[in-house]
Amino acid sequence: HPPFLEGMCDSCHDSTASQKLIYKGKELCFTCHDDFTKDKKVVHYPVEADECLECHEPHQSFNEKLLKKRIPQMCHECHDEGELKIQPQHQGKEKCLECHDPHATDREKLLK
Repeated sequence: HPPFLEGMCDSCHDSTASQKLIYKGKELCFTCHDDFTKDKKVVHYPVEADECLECHEPHQSFNEKLLKKRIPQMCHECHDEGELKIQPQHQGKEKCLECHDPHATDREKLLK
């Protein structure tokens, strides 16, 4: 994450030596990132509940988008893999994000 790499801890934290964040949840993220939930009809629960850190590492990660795990393993933390695989629309598919937006969309089931 660029602020972490550049030692700009106080862009997110109360001071460079503090663990306390200047804002909570997505409010903090949206100080730099565009609000991709604005005007969307469906918002993924973790985003809506300010739980960005359930999926993302705020400092660094080996996974793209600073995810804690790779896709689809990240999705399977909450969504039951077995239940998903038996649904006809999911058979033979491994990449959740080909059809679903992980944050917000105007279509139900977070379809793109």
